[in-house]
Amino acid sequence: MARRCLASLRPPALAAIAGVLAAPHLPASAAAAAADPDPQTAAAVDAVIAYTPGLGVPPGFGDPAAALGPPARFSGAGLDPGVVSPFQPAFTPAELLVVGRGGSVVLAFDEPVLDDPANPFGVDLLVFGNPFLIDLAFPAGLAGGLFAEGGLIEVSPDGVVWTVVPGAVADGGFPTLGWLDAGPYDAEPGRVPSDFTRPVDPAVDPSMLAGTSWPDLLAIYAGSGGGTPVDLTPLGLAAVTHVRISVPADAPTAIELDAVMDVAPLRPAADVDGDGLVGFGDVLAVLAAWGTCPAPPMACPADVDGDAAVGFGDILAVLAAWSGP
Repeated sequence: MARRCLASLRPPALAAIAGVLAAPHLPASAAAAAADPDPQTAAAVDAVIAYTPGLGVPPGFGDPAAALGPPARFSGAGLDPGVVSPFQPAFTPAELLVVGRGGSVVLAFDEPVLDDPANPFGVDLLVFGNPFLIDLAFPAGLAGGLFAEGGLIEVSPDGVVWTVVPGAVADGGFPTLGWLDAGPYDAEPGRVPSDFTRPVDPAVDPSMLAGTSWPDLLAIYAGSGGGTPVDLTPLGLAAVTHVRISVPADAPTAIELDAVMDVAPLRPAADVDGDGLVGFGDVLAVLAAWGTCPAPPMACPADVDGDAAVGFGDILAVLAAWSGP
């Protein structure tokens, strides 16, 4: 970003940075936030309520805890390591829960997922399965057909009354993209993580991507990590707390589930602490993370200016975007 003269900064911003630099230590909450390895963990579904494996679950893939937490960004460590991309999905038992034919899993959020019109494209939930694209020009990443296995998605405000999400496929939708600056088959993690709380534009049909090049595919994702979108508005639901993924007994195959995420309203990069404002808390978060960014796959949300380090440039970026206390 262009350098800014300190005299041109707004008075509240100057007061904030002066107060922080004079403080003897950082609040524990700011330090803890900066130490979170993936700030999107809080957006992931919180608990497994019930799991019925069904038929066709391979050994080792029946641990429902694998469906908790954000989707995998990197897979196969110690085996065949590589980034998770639309052409190279996650594949280990630690990352995937298999729901067999006739099986189901019920997941719950601690806080309700709201029907929020401020969310990108009005999407409120994202379900991450394990679909992938065929590569027509390996290893260039030229999209061919979409390999998806199905799975019914239902949502509920109380875990009792359920509503089917019509047309939504649990192990389908947009394949997971872990990094925005990695190639489709890189053996090392990238430095710029995708956003698992941001959907791809649902006007784009993931089954119609044949012929799309890797650069064009990244442009379509536009920072998103993929997933199957769920909009609560057409379902007539103001909020939900439970998600059920099931597979009919007569389905041709079992499915894989990686994660379920609560979509976040768009926010500026300078909102490091994610409270919806750019203010004093973001200055604290930047100072708490000061120095070189951790090696991938650790995220570095305080690197506002994207130079792989947290420093004075990030403070300036926060002050330039100041909007709150």
